[in-house]
Amino acid sequence: MYDMLKNMDPPLGFGNKCPNRLAYKKLIRMNMPLDDEMRVQFTTTLFALIRENLSIKMRSAEEMDQADSELRETITNIWPLQAKKMLDLLVPPNDQLNKGKLTVGKIYAGFLIFESWRNTRFGQIDSGMPGTTIYNRLVENLFGQHCTVFKSN
Repeated sequence: MYDMLKNMDPPLGFGNKCPNRLAYKKLIRMNMPLDDEMRVQFTTTLFALIRENLSIKMRSAEEMDQADSELRETITNIWPLQAKKMLDLLVPPNDQLNKGKLTVGKIYAGFLIFESWRNTRFGQIDSGMPGTTIYNRLVENLFGQHCTVFKSN
C-alpha cells in the first residue's frame, strides 16, 4: 500500500517526492484496520485517504475518537439508507482499531520508530565523539568522565 501511494501523484497519493517520514505519518493518521488475511478494505482505504487529504473531521490524536463519532453521525444523517450497510467500512468503529487489533497505523508507527532509531546511527548520539552511545553519555553525566568501570566500550 505504501509503494502504491508513493507512486500515485497528489492529491490522491503521496507522490514519489514525499519523504518517508511524512508518508508514514499520514498512514498512521489514516489508521485502517487489517482483516484476518492482513489486508485492508479498498473502501476504507479510499475514504481514509480522501478524509486525510481534505482534512474532513481530522483533529489531533487525542480528539480523533470524538471526530470519528461526529463523522459517523454526519454520514448517518446524510445517507440514512447507505449508512446501515457502509458505515463500518467508511469509518471503522473503535473496537476494530483499539487494543488487540492490528492496524496500518500501528505497523507504520513501528516503521517510524525504527527509522528514527536507524537515523541516530543505531542508537549512537552524534556528539562530536565517535562511538559515544546513549549509555556512555548517561554514565559520564552520572559518574564523571573518568569513570571507566561502567562503560560499555
